[in-house]
Amino acid sequence: MKTRLTAVIMLVGFFLLSASVQAQVFDYRLVPPELAADFQKGVKLLEQGQANEGFSQFEQALTLAWRYQIQELPAYSSELIRLGTRLTLSDENRRRLLDLSLYFSPHSSEMALARARFFFSAGHFSFSSSLAELKRGINLLGYDLPARVRLQARLWRASAEFLMVWLIILSVLIILRYFRVLLHWSGHLLPESYRNLNLPLLLFIGLIPVYIGGALWPILVWPGILCLPFARKSLRIIFLVLLLVSGLAGLCREKTRQMIFPLTTGPVLSQYHVSLGLAGQPDLENLRKAAESSNSPGVLLSLAEAEHRVGDDKRSEELLILAIGEPAASTLAYNQLFCLYLVTGRPEQAISALEKAAQGKEQYAEVYFNLSQAYNNASKYDQSDSVYKKASQLSDETASRLVLAKKLLGQTQFLLKIPVPAGLILSESEGKIAPASALLEGKYQFLFFIIALCLMLVAGRGQKTRVCYYCGSIICPSCLPESRSPGICNPCYQVFIAGKSVDPKLRIEQKGKVRNYHRLTGILGVVLSLVVPGTGLILEEKVLAGLLLSVFPVGFLGYFLAGSYVPAPLLPVTVVFPAWMIIGLGIYALLSLVSVLLYLILARVEA
Repeated sequence: MKTRLTAVIMLVGFFLLSASVQAQVFDYRLVPPELAADFQKGVKLLEQGQANEGFSQFEQALTLAWRYQIQELPAYSSELIRLGTRLTLSDENRRRLLDLSLYFSPHSSEMALARARFFFSAGHFSFSSSLAELKRGINLLGYDLPARVRLQARLWRASAEFLMVWLIILSVLIILRYFRVLLHWSGHLLPESYRNLNLPLLLFIGLIPVYIGGALWPILVWPGILCLPFARKSLRIIFLVLLLVSGLAGLCREKTRQMIFPLTTGPVLSQYHVSLGLAGQPDLENLRKAAESSNSPGVLLSLAEAEHRVGDDKRSEELLILAIGEPAASTLAYNQLFCLYLVTGRPEQAISALEKAAQGKEQYAEVYFNLSQAYNNASKYDQSDSVYKKASQLSDETASRLVLAKKLLGQTQFLLKIPVPAGLILSESEGKIAPASALLEGKYQFLFFIIALCLMLVAGRGQKTRVCYYCGSIICPSCLPESRSPGICNPCYQVFIAGKSVDPKLRIEQKGKVRNYHRLTGILGVVLSLVVPGTGLILEEKVLAGLLLSVFPVGFLGYFLAGSYVPAPLLPVTVVFPAWMIIGLGIYALLSLVSVLLYLILARVEA
């Protein structure tokens, strides 16, 4: 349940990708040229309208992939899905294409989600099919190592970007509303004869990060800190907390780096290659070295498979027996041991191993299909039928794949292997974050927090210089005193609140000021609400409502910006416009409209 919930949450931001053709088979040879040739010939025939001949070539390519025990070819699946999108085909042929895409990469979460997106597109819409593929994609995310790692890494990086984007947006809003107040207040600090230097001096101080070559965030946040003492108390607290927490963004960045690095080299990458059946000799050497210092379940299972492929069945058996002692890997180890025993002529031991696998907590369709075949070979037909029915209930797709594999290969049995889950591969690769080094990245945020706190204590305590809510004039004890109502200047209080014995000229003058001020701030507030929902309300000091409304938009922007920091998948890819972006933009547009309406309702002035 926890894994599925994590997968659903991570799928909010999932990129649907397609891959190009480039792979190696596990027995350390390049993909047989005839396999690639058959597939490419099938593509050309299908494009020329020769559907039956094209599908025949695809099946020949699939037969070779199974014969060479290549487990996953997501590049081929991606090409088949694109063909289904580009070509005008009958419903039956389009369905055959999508079924083949499933057989070429049965454990690829990305391809399942690509099919879900296909069924959600115009001209191919099928809600039930899209939902089924989406469910499959969620379930397979535990096996699709690159997709899982990229999603997790991007979410960690998005958390850092979320904090920084929100900090910058709040700072800009504080500058827009309170810079005039800062300018007025600082003018009283200078002698009368030097007050004309007030603006240049403030600009010089505010642009210090620019002069010293600072990054974008200090350039935008520093002026906001200068204006912070004049903001409302709630906004001050939120900004200070966010400034402090943003210093922890370094932890998120470090976590991102730690998740990505194992995919670039070493045993994790080798285990992934083995699980695909696309490994090379360096992968075998990497796993042998890793096994010398680690009994990680992922390493043991991957190395056992690798040793079996190069003919060292004795070593493979030793590794699998060792892996059985790991609860998380026992079912997978028994299934691999079954395949090994059957290939080496030990059917009774094979059945015994598989019966133990079937008793595990994890229910794998592959285990029951293999057990059904083993019972059938042992003439235990009733047991075979019973187990086959249970296997079919777990996965109709695996049943179809098994039937097709037997037919194409001309065999009475086809052993199904289970890829090592991504969690087992990553179990020992995620190192601990060194807090000191991670927090060091946030040293400037912590420094700014201390400066902001000092400014609050020096200039913010008892600060009475502020903006009049009605007319926008600067309330100042020396120039324009505040009325008995906080945040409202004395003239506005007399006209709009007291309303008695008011000079008609003063009434007309104040109404004109209010109209002009709120016409200007209204245009600005509407524009801000459209660009980043909720920011218009924050500008008008409706802080809580604005913050709640801006959570999704700021998170969306953070996730989008995080994409440039997360590398492309291991296989070469062609990135397509992601479906999640369309959905996200739709939600963003809806929130923009809601934000404008709330701004017009909550920020209006009754005059």
